[in-house]
Amino acid sequence: MKRIISAIIAVAMMLTLVACGSEETTQSQKEITDTAIYEDTEADILTADFYDLEDGTPVVRVHFKYTNNQSDGLYMYECFAVRAFQNDTQLDDITDVNEESNIGDSAELIREVKDGASLESSYVFILTDDSDVEIRVCTPTADEDLLAQKIFNKQE
Repeated sequence: MKRIISAIIAVAMMLTLVACGSEETTQSQKEITDTAIYEDTEADILTADFYDLEDGTPVVRVHFKYTNNQSDGLYMYECFAVRAFQNDTQLDDITDVNEESNIGDSAELIREVKDGASLESSYVFILTDDSDVEIRVCTPTADEDLLAQKIFNKQE
C-alpha cells in the first residue's frame, strides 16, 4: 500500500513540474510588438524624429499614443518605464515633462486620462552615434519586464 501511495505522489509531483514548465515557456514565447499593455493601460510606439538641439547635441524624440481604459485617472509617465538603447547601451533620457512647445509633446506624459481616452506624448533621448535606436516599453516595476519594443534608424 505504501508503494502505491508513493507512486501516486511521485506522478502528481511530476505532473506539477511539467505544468509549471509549460506555463513558463508560454510566457517567454510571447511575441513582443510595438504596443505595450499593462493593467488596462496601453502605450503604442508610433514614430521617431532625429534632430540636433540648439547646442548641437543629437537627440531622438519618440512619439507614443497612450490610452487608459480604467475609470481612475492615470498618466503615461507612471504607467510605463520607457528606455532607449544604442549598441546595447542605455541612452540618457532628457525628457522635460514641463515642456510644451511646437516641436514636442512631453508635457502630455503627465496629463491624466481615463475611461478609454487617449493622447499622444513623447520622450527625448541623447544619441551616442548614428546607429539604430531600440525603444523598450517596460512595466513600471523593479523588474521592468519588457512589454513592447521598436527599432528606429536615423537613415530612414
